[in-house]
Amino acid sequence: MLVKDVVYKKKEEIISFCFAFALMIWLFTSNKTMGIGYSGDVTDIWKTITSFYSGNIQPSYVLYKGILSVYPYVWFYELSKIFGVGSWSFIKIFHCFLFSYVSAIGFPYIVSKLLRIEIKFWRRILLILLMFILWKPNGALQYMMIDLWSLFLFVLAASAVIKLSEKDLEHHKIFTFLVGLILGFASLGSGQYFLPAIILTLYVLVNKFLPSNIKNFSKKSAAFLSFIILFSGIMIPRAYDNHFEKTIVNPMRENGAFIAKGVEWAELGIGQAKRRYSLFWEPTIPNNRSLAIIKQDKGDDYENFAKNGVYNKKEVLHLILKHPVDFITSWCNGFLLTVSMHGEHRSVLCLFISYTALFLALYAVFKRCKNLKDILSKKLLIILSFISVIIAPCLNHFEARYVIAFQGLFLCLAFLDNIFWEGLKRFKLFLKRLFSKSEHLDFKNLKFPYPFVIYLLFVIMCFTNYAALIENVGVDPSILFNWIY
Repeated sequence: MLVKDVVYKKKEEIISFCFAFALMIWLFTSNKTMGIGYSGDVTDIWKTITSFYSGNIQPSYVLYKGILSVYPYVWFYELSKIFGVGSWSFIKIFHCFLFSYVSAIGFPYIVSKLLRIEIKFWRRILLILLMFILWKPNGALQYMMIDLWSLFLFVLAASAVIKLSEKDLEHHKIFTFLVGLILGFASLGSGQYFLPAIILTLYVLVNKFLPSNIKNFSKKSAAFLSFIILFSGIMIPRAYDNHFEKTIVNPMRENGAFIAKGVEWAELGIGQAKRRYSLFWEPTIPNNRSLAIIKQDKGDDYENFAKNGVYNKKEVLHLILKHPVDFITSWCNGFLLTVSMHGEHRSVLCLFISYTALFLALYAVFKRCKNLKDILSKKLLIILSFISVIIAPCLNHFEARYVIAFQGLFLCLAFLDNIFWEGLKRFKLFLKRLFSKSEHLDFKNLKFPYPFVIYLLFVIMCFTNYAALIENVGVDPSILFNWIY
């Protein structure tokens, strides 16, 4: 019976994977060049990829993102030339695989372990559809950018460290090395994934290398060896990334190519203190609060500073301490946008699903955390790793494609858990009893659906705040709400 259940579960995963793969193939039927001419990142890095083995590599500002901005795309491009197919053919298949794993396998596995639930097949299909519909407008799925590739590595790393926590390191040294390798590659993804990768590494250390855990090993030397193996796996990708920068990227910089380092981009974004909320196709939402702070701080020099001025770290910290409420409010507005998966035309339906999912995710966690011990469990590190993805976008410059890891987590917590579906049944029963003509209504014993009322207030509050942010854009018919996607 157990073997039969395992086979059935694998069958569901395979069907779900194929379903997600088919959705991506359909998406690529209307996307021929994966962002050329639409995305600056794709257009610029494509010059490097197509010339990488020509002996005269063309520089790209995207190279600051390291080896993952080039590999494995350059290999797929070369493979397409060998087989005589379209330049994008294998890269498109690669993106189909990435999304299929993330939506059909990776996220459901992580949430099943966090919540200790079995994932029903139809809920897995629903999750794939939601991710596909809500993420399609931000370009991460169909454009050859590092975001989906980075998300895949991070989700794979989170799955791997959870799996490793269930194993005896003394007898799984090869797997320990592979986990380290995956963590190393995950840390090289798009900038916002560096801190999450560190938190996942901390999760492994807490689970396997605390003194209290080492006592359980037959030999302490075996634990030390496992730690060395894990650390070696992490450092190999990072060492190669450094080698790539020294041998490929730095010579381009010395020849005058504009390839600013990731740290420089981050410092520039924070130092300008006039961050924008860029929502891909949508008009950019200005951060008038930050601009007001600069204007007050600079006074008569505001116009000159607003053009090219940059605060240093000490000056930014001084501004934050001087105007803490303003900055916290600005960061919270950024957080609201991370969960507002609105589609290209500010769809009411997409926003409604987004805010509903956030509420349900919070409610699912609330129902399971009865005391402080539940909150401070080791699993908290896994959740924090996903939440930490949004820190950089909230503090710096926000684009919807930066935060899909966090969005994926609360979508899974909301719609894969039983709480939502059981709540629907209870609310349906409440309405049935409330409007029933056949049975006498006893108001004293009728339980009022307080969670539903709180949910409605929460959604209304989110819509209200979102609409207030949109007003900053000005009068533009293109930014009005649409009911459907």
